[in-house]
Amino acid sequence: CKSVSFSVDGTKIYTGGSAGDLCAVDAERACTFSVKSDEKRLLWRVEPATEGKYNPLVAIRPFDGSVNLALMATGDDAGGVRVWDQRICGNSTSSKANSYNQKRPQGCVLSWKEHEDYISGLEHSLDGNTLLATSADCRLGVYDLRMPKERTNTSSFRLSDDQEDELLSLKIMKHGKKVVCGTQEGVL
Repeated sequence: CKSVSFSVDGTKIYTGGSAGDLCAVDAERACTFSVKSDEKRLLWRVEPATEGKYNPLVAIRPFDGSVNLALMATGDDAGGVRVWDQRICGNSTSSKANSYNQKRPQGCVLSWKEHEDYISGLEHSLDGNTLLATSADCRLGVYDLRMPKERTNTSSFRLSDDQEDELLSLKIMKHGKKVVCGTQEGVL
């Protein structure tokens, strides 16, 4: 397991596997010691949830309750960012895609492949309209979730200039007015 995150309400555990799969597990059943093997712990699984078979999910960020409990974002080892609607995630898999944005896996509602290295952190704005991603390619990505690129001629993302050091973490502060990123060298 490369990435683990709890849902905002604490009822689910999301896992990102090294083979690129995304799973949701019932937190109460997964965290209890039970000898019953017939208990259903796995709620749903999407495989593969990344572009390539061996691109692990390295970041999982559920949207908080003030936005929408059904949405979550993932980042993978190949620089891909995806937004998922958990209401339509399921156990079935779709055919393998030739392009990152065509024939997305079941439950994937938005998808980008703009970074050149792994996604190290994800955050969303308070209103849920913007998603931010840090990457080891030394850039911050800003994704507009209101205008998917399939519906418009303009880009729904922007990338920062090269920061000359891997960006490994981020946090939105000051009521959504500031973004702080952490680097490999310890600089904020």
